[in-house]
Order: sequence, then C-alpha cells, then structure tokens
Amino acid sequence: MDRKTIEKVGDKFAETLKQWLTEDEFAAVKRTNLHRKDGSCASHDYCDANMAMDVAMGHFGFFYVQSDPNLHVDLWNAAWDYAKAKHLTATNFGGEMR
Repeated sequence: MDRKTIEKVGDKFAETLKQWLTEDEFAAVKRTNLHRKDGSCASHDYCDANMAMDVAMGHFGFFYVQSDPNLHVDLWNAAWDYAKAKHLTATNFGGEMR
C-alpha cells in the first residue's frame, strides 16, 4: 500500500461525503472532529460514512471480498485517517474541501 493510493482513496472518500452532506453538515463534521478525542469521525452523525468509504474504495477497484473481509482494512483505515486530517477537520478551512 503506497501513500499515493491512500491519498487518492482518502480524497475520494471526502469528496463523496461532501456530495452526500449539506454544506452545513459538512462544516459541522469538520468543527466536531477538531474536538473529538476518541478517534471517531463526526461524519457518522450525518450518514453511514462506511458506505461513503466503500464507494471510494470501489472507485479504485478495492472491493469487499467475502472470503477475506480484512483484505483491504489497512488501506481503508489509512485512507480514513488521511481524509480526516486533510479534509474533515476544521483546521483545514483553507483547503479545497471546504
């Protein structure tokens, strides 16, 4: 798993959330994530964010495999962490994912 793949999936995940949420909801996710200490993501307060990550993963050909459900778990987690830090936290209001 390379950094570029993590970033591409993470960017697509954030883009998907931005499409699914209203502008106010997306801003609330960013504000809430700034203060969350438990590592969770506020996107779950507004949608099934796992489905948004599933869309992002599938966009790049990483699909759930029933015989090996943990096949892409490291990429899933790394992309989520990347997206949360880059796109889903209030300190990033200057970025392209406002």
